[in-house]
Amino acid sequence: MVYKKAPKSSGDLPDSSQTPAHPATSAEKERRYSGIGSSKGFAVGEAHEFVKEIIDHKIAELNEENIEEEIERFQAALNRSEKELKKIERVTTRKIGKLYSDLFQAQIMLLRDPVLIDTITRRIRQELKPAHLCIEQEFEQYLGNF
Repeated sequence: MVYKKAPKSSGDLPDSSQTPAHPATSAEKERRYSGIGSSKGFAVGEAHEFVKEIIDHKIAELNEENIEEEIERFQAALNRSEKELKKIERVTTRKIGKLYSDLFQAQIMLLRDPVLIDTITRRIRQELKPAHLCIEQEFEQYLGNF
C-alpha cells in the first residue's frame, strides 16, 4: 500500500471568480472522499489517500544456502509489523478509545498465529519460495475460506 498526500480540499474547489462561463478545470473540481469517521462532527484539514499498488516483487532464487536467511527475514518482518501495530494501537486507544483499538490487537494476534508462522516457514523450506510469495498465497487461501 502506498501512502500519498491528497491535495487540500480548499485547493480542489473553484474560487468565487469562476462562473459558468469559466468552469473549473478537472484539477480544480471538488474531490469527495468517504469512509468511516474516527470522531463525531466535522473537521477541516488535509486529507491523506491510501492507494493500493501492485508491486512487482523480484523473485529471488532460493537454495539450501539462503533458506535460513529468508526465514530470518520473515521473522524480522513479523517483529517489525508487531511493533508498528502496537504503536498504532496505543495511539488509537489514547485518541478514540479501547473499543476501536481492539482491531489492531486482532491483527497482532494474527501475526503471532503459530500455525500460520509454521506453515509459511515450512513452505519456504520445502518449496524454496520467497517469504512474500508464501505469505500472499497463504492469505489468499485464508480469505477463500470466508
